[in-house]
Amino acid sequence: MGATNVGRLFSRRWGILVGAVDISKGLAAAGIFLLISDVVAPGYGDENLHYLVVVSGIGAMVGHIWPIWLRFRGGRGAATAVGVIGAMILVPMLILALPTALILARNGNTSLAFGFIVLWSNVIAKVFFDSSWDTVIFSFGLFVLVVLTDPRLRIIRQPNRG
Repeated sequence: MGATNVGRLFSRRWGILVGAVDISKGLAAAGIFLLISDVVAPGYGDENLHYLVVVSGIGAMVGHIWPIWLRFRGGRGAATAVGVIGAMILVPMLILALPTALILARNGNTSLAFGFIVLWSNVIAKVFFDSSWDTVIFSFGLFVLVVLTDPRLRIIRQPNRG
């Protein structure tokens, strides 16, 4: 499950499609509450709604990594994390979309591309867009979750299919 595995099993084209859907899933989950907070309190945002962004983003990640319908065996959640983080710091993520795509095209390493876009989009967001430390810490937390669930590292194991 996940864009990387679909790309390996079927084709790069299918992997890109699944990756786009996974990014959209994370973007929608977190983005809905960001839109609501801007409507309710434009310019200020309601703190409770910002916490809902975090909760919905974590929910999208958990649902991707441990889906019930696949016996709790899903993907790493990297593309979903990109969508969640992108909902919070969209412009820096868009700035880095092309360089990230070039990294993927050059070596096909999704882990490297994921690390690059998460790290540098947060640097750009903090330095040039005065993003909050909460956003940076939350983004780093999602990065750590993806790393911990990487089956190659075997830190957090997926249940066995049986």
